[in-house]
Amino acid sequence: MPHRRFADTGQYLWQALTTFPGFVVAAGAFFLLWRLLWSARAGVYLPRVARQVRFLGWWLLVGGLLAPQIEHVAMMRLLDTVAVGEAGHLPGEISLVVPLIGLGLLALASILRDGVRMREDLEGTV
Repeated sequence: MPHRRFADTGQYLWQALTTFPGFVVAAGAFFLLWRLLWSARAGVYLPRVARQVRFLGWWLLVGGLLAPQIEHVAMMRLLDTVAVGEAGHLPGEISLVVPLIGLGLLALASILRDGVRMREDLEGTV
């Protein structure tokens, strides 16, 4: 009867890291978007809204670049525990959609900050 080898704790950890970073980025983005939409009910040209758009942009930019790399490294490490020496250690593919959306939100945050300043100037002159 062949000896069965069960997964160890390290393998479970690597397996969890193959999907968890992407989940954290997506869940965080949904939460931040919900918070942003809730704040924007009072108006979009508010300092708080501009800060939240900027934070969401940075979240998507950094998370969209790091999460796929972390997941790729975890997949390669997991593969190394199953078939030693078979995993290649090339960088993982990065989908540019999420980071580009993050850059777009950073640009929008800059526009909103300018709008906040213009609104404050307008209120000061009236």
